[in-house]
Amino acid sequence: MDITSVMFLINAKKAKLEEKLDIIQATRPTAVDLKNYSFLVYQAALETNFSFDETLLAAKRLSNQILEECRLIREKGVEIIEDGDTILTHCNAGPLATIDYGTALGPIINAHNQGKNVHVFVDETRPRLQGAKITGWELEQEGISHQIISDSAAAFLMSEGKIDKVILGADRCLKDGTISNKIGTYSVAIAANFHKIPFYSAFPWSTIDLESESIEDFKIEFRDVNEVKYVKGKEGEVLVANPGSDALNPAFDITPPELITGYITSRGVLNQEELINEINKK
Repeated sequence: MDITSVMFLINAKKAKLEEKLDIIQATRPTAVDLKNYSFLVYQAALETNFSFDETLLAAKRLSNQILEECRLIREKGVEIIEDGDTILTHCNAGPLATIDYGTALGPIINAHNQGKNVHVFVDETRPRLQGAKITGWELEQEGISHQIISDSAAAFLMSEGKIDKVILGADRCLKDGTISNKIGTYSVAIAANFHKIPFYSAFPWSTIDLESESIEDFKIEFRDVNEVKYVKGKEGEVLVANPGSDALNPAFDITPPELITGYITSRGVLNQEELINEINKK
């Protein structure tokens, strides 16, 4: 086979791989981890001349890196949790979402395992109900005391003095500490700030967006409005809204660093200035 034919095959493989990469990244445009790691696997495929085994090995190495980061988040984040704390969490950032240890749930599970008496209020997280379905299940498996609440109940419970801390994850963190996370996070942050309740976001370094200079540089995903109008029941989807009404379904929102007490990372619990310094080192 001549060099022209070889180059044609290589370029064809590369184009097909780029097409698959675009499809994967388009499934979750707001979350930067998927973009970062899928691109690294894509690079590994190019560098190994499209070897499946070597690319898979590179993907496993990346997975192990995330695993170790989540272990450290679990280990270092436990320091902010005191015996007797009641913690509010939102959406799901547990072992199922972020490999074995979890991010936001990691320190909570660790505190429980250390014998600390903790209770967790689990925001249901409308409209997909990740909190009610997944976080609730994970806490049950760990034997951790918890109650699922409607999203709109969080501020009331704060006003009653029944929440000591908020710990949740992030889908993206900008270089100034601004986070984008599941819709409803911003509302929780505002309420926590008003009631002077510490608000923490836990995430691995792959969640840092090193490219975007501001919130205008990335896309907040809007999803199918039927997620708002319907819920899944045992016999299919059940309409829970007026059939003739339109709906709007932003999947994520944005929380500025002024509302964030600290960032739980593999390098410790950092304030905004410390986070920025660590990002600049990288």
